[in-house]
Amino acid sequence: LTIMSPFVKVISNEGETFEVDIKAIKMSQTVKTMFEALGVDENRNDLEPIPFPLVDSATLKKIIAYCEHHKNDARPNFQRKGCISNWDFEFLANEPRMLISIIMAADYLEIQSLRRIAGIFVHHQITGKPLKRI
Repeated sequence: LTIMSPFVKVISNEGETFEVDIKAIKMSQTVKTMFEALGVDENRNDLEPIPFPLVDSATLKKIIAYCEHHKNDARPNFQRKGCISNWDFEFLANEPRMLISIIMAADYLEIQSLRRIAGIFVHHQITGKPLKRI
Protein backbone atom coordinates (compact mmCIF):
# COMPACT_ATOMS: atom_id res chain seq x y z
CA LEU A 1 0.00 0.00 0.00
CA THR A 2 1.52 3.28 -1.14
CA ILE A 3 0.30 6.44 0.50
CA MET A 4 0.02 9.25 -2.00
CA SER A 5 1.19 12.66 -0.91
CA PRO A 6 -1.19 15.53 -1.46
CA PHE A 7 -0.61 17.43 -4.67
CA VAL A 8 -1.47 20.80 -6.11
CA LYS A 9 -1.78 21.99 -9.68
CA VAL A 10 0.44 24.77 -10.94
CA ILE A 11 -0.11 26.69 -14.15
CA SER A 12 2.57 28.13 -16.42
CA ASN A 13 2.23 31.48 -18.16
CA GLU A 14 1.24 29.52 -21.28
CA GLY A 15 -1.74 27.98 -19.47
CA GLU A 16 -0.24 24.49 -19.18
CA THR A 17 -1.17 22.74 -15.92
CA PHE A 18 1.14 20.43 -13.96
CA GLU A 19 0.49 18.38 -10.83
CA VAL A 20 3.20 18.59 -8.21
CA ASP A 21 3.66 17.14 -4.74
CA ILE A 22 2.87 19.81 -2.13
CA LYS A 23 6.05 18.98 -0.21
CA ALA A 24 8.06 19.55 -3.38
CA ILE A 25 6.46 22.85 -4.38
CA LYS A 26 6.89 24.16 -0.83
CA MET A 27 10.62 24.35 -1.58
CA SER A 28 9.42 27.64 -3.04
CA GLN A 29 9.37 30.13 -0.19
CA THR A 30 6.79 32.08 -2.22
CA VAL A 31 4.38 29.12 -2.21
CA LYS A 32 5.15 28.20 1.40
CA THR A 33 4.44 31.77 2.56
CA MET A 34 1.23 31.88 0.51
CA PHE A 35 0.00 28.61 2.06
CA GLU A 36 0.77 29.90 5.57
CA ALA A 37 -0.83 33.31 4.97
CA LEU A 38 -4.01 31.78 3.55
CA GLY A 39 -4.19 28.96 6.11
CA VAL A 40 -4.20 26.32 3.37
CA ASP A 41 -4.91 22.73 4.48
CA GLU A 42 -2.03 20.98 2.74
CA ASN A 43 -3.55 17.52 3.23
CA ARG A 44 -6.24 18.15 0.64
CA ASN A 45 -5.99 17.29 -3.04
CA ASP A 46 -8.64 19.79 -4.13
CA LEU A 47 -6.64 23.00 -3.77
CA GLU A 48 -7.07 25.74 -6.32
CA PRO A 49 -4.39 25.70 -9.04
CA ILE A 50 -1.54 28.15 -8.49
CA PRO A 51 -0.68 30.34 -11.48
CA PHE A 52 2.95 31.24 -12.10
CA PRO A 53 2.57 34.13 -14.58
CA LEU A 54 6.32 34.68 -14.95
CA VAL A 55 7.30 31.05 -15.67
CA ASP A 56 6.92 29.32 -19.05
CA SER A 57 6.03 25.64 -19.39
CA ALA A 58 9.51 24.34 -20.26
CA THR A 59 11.05 26.14 -17.29
CA LEU A 60 8.25 25.08 -14.94
CA LYS A 61 8.85 21.44 -15.89
CA LYS A 62 12.51 21.88 -14.92
CA ILE A 63 11.63 23.62 -11.65
CA ILE A 64 9.20 20.82 -10.75
CA ALA A 65 11.86 18.19 -11.55
CA TYR A 66 14.32 19.97 -9.27
CA CYS A 67 11.82 20.28 -6.42
CA GLU A 68 10.69 16.66 -6.75
CA HIS A 69 14.31 15.47 -6.68
CA HIS A 70 15.18 17.53 -3.59
CA LYS A 71 11.88 17.51 -1.66
CA ASN A 72 13.14 15.10 1.00
CA ASP A 73 16.51 16.77 1.52
CA ALA A 74 16.96 17.74 5.17
CA ARG A 75 18.82 20.79 3.93
CA PRO A 76 20.80 21.59 0.81
CA ASN A 77 23.76 19.27 0.53
CA PHE A 78 26.96 21.09 -0.38
CA GLN A 79 29.76 18.64 0.40
CA ARG A 80 32.44 21.29 0.08
CA LYS A 81 32.09 24.98 -0.46
CA GLY A 82 31.60 25.60 -4.15
CA CYS A 83 30.63 22.01 -5.00
CA ILE A 84 27.34 20.71 -6.33
CA SER A 85 26.11 17.17 -6.90
CA ASN A 86 26.37 15.42 -10.26
CA TRP A 87 22.56 15.43 -10.52
CA ASP A 88 22.45 19.21 -9.96
CA PHE A 89 25.28 19.77 -12.45
CA GLU A 90 23.44 17.76 -15.13
CA PHE A 91 20.19 19.54 -14.25
CA LEU A 92 21.80 22.94 -14.86
CA ALA A 93 23.88 21.97 -17.91
CA ASN A 94 21.46 23.51 -20.41
CA GLU A 95 21.75 25.95 -23.23
CA PRO A 96 22.21 29.47 -21.83
CA ARG A 97 18.62 30.66 -22.37
CA MET A 98 17.17 27.78 -20.34
CA LEU A 99 19.76 28.27 -17.60
CA ILE A 100 18.81 31.95 -17.36
CA SER A 101 15.11 31.01 -17.28
CA ILE A 102 15.75 28.53 -14.46
CA ILE A 103 17.70 31.13 -12.48
CA MET A 104 14.98 33.75 -12.98
CA ALA A 105 12.24 31.28 -11.96
CA ALA A 106 14.23 30.20 -8.89
CA ASP A 107 14.51 33.85 -7.92
CA TYR A 108 10.81 34.59 -8.60
CA LEU A 109 9.70 31.49 -6.66
CA GLU A 110 12.34 32.00 -3.95
CA ILE A 111 13.87 28.52 -4.18
CA GLN A 112 17.00 29.27 -2.18
CA SER A 113 18.85 25.99 -2.75
CA LEU A 114 18.38 26.25 -6.52
CA ARG A 115 19.55 29.86 -6.56
CA ARG A 116 22.65 28.81 -4.64
CA ILE A 117 23.61 25.86 -6.84
CA ALA A 118 22.90 27.92 -9.97
CA GLY A 119 25.28 30.59 -8.69
CA ILE A 120 27.98 27.98 -8.08
CA PHE A 121 27.36 26.45 -11.51
CA VAL A 122 27.62 29.81 -13.32
CA HIS A 123 30.73 30.72 -11.34
CA HIS A 124 32.42 27.50 -12.49
CA GLN A 125 31.31 28.09 -16.09
CA ILE A 126 32.76 31.58 -16.35
CA THR A 127 35.87 31.37 -14.14
CA GLY A 128 38.98 31.94 -16.19
CA LYS A 129 37.16 32.75 -19.44
CA PRO A 130 37.83 35.98 -21.28
CA LEU A 131 34.99 38.51 -21.10
CA LYS A 132 34.24 38.16 -24.83
CA ARG A 133 33.50 34.42 -24.38
CA ILE A 134 31.08 35.08 -21.52
